[in-house]
Amino acid sequence: MTKIKIFVALLSISCIFLLAPSANASLVGNTSQATMSLSPESGTFNANSQFQITVYINTNGRNVNAVAAHFNYTPGLFEVVSVDYTGSVFTMEAESTINNSAGTVKISRGVTGSVNTSNGKIGVLNIKGLVAAAPSSDNFTFNFTAGDANKSNVFLNDQQGTPVL
Repeated sequence: MTKIKIFVALLSISCIFLLAPSANASLVGNTSQATMSLSPESGTFNANSQFQITVYINTNGRNVNAVAAHFNYTPGLFEVVSVDYTGSVFTMEAESTINNSAGTVKISRGVTGSVNTSNGKIGVLNIKGLVAAAPSSDNFTFNFTAGDANKSNVFLNDQQGTPVL
């Protein structure tokens, strides 16, 4: 009798899991905010190979006049050689620092007037692979905290510099 009760209990639990709707994880945020992205998003990097990562902005229909793109990366894997701003939608440089010892890049740029774009180039990171590195989501990451104007952010052209990343 005990074996039948255990079997029925296990069968009931199994049915609950099988019949329950599947849950999908998703990121939810304010879809009216600006976004920044990197291209390519992934790749395999060999020792002594050189490659580029382009930093893009989507202002999502908003008029912005400044951007701060701050990155972290693993210094033992990569060396950022330079940042090229040719063709950047932001024409004025406020900050451009590379610290290969700490694994950080800080880019801050602005423009007279405003930028409103779905795919505007901020700049291109010229990078050298120091060792073979497999693609990973944390090879290069934005240093970002929502609402923190001292990290990666995009600022509205609203006379107040409202952060909208």
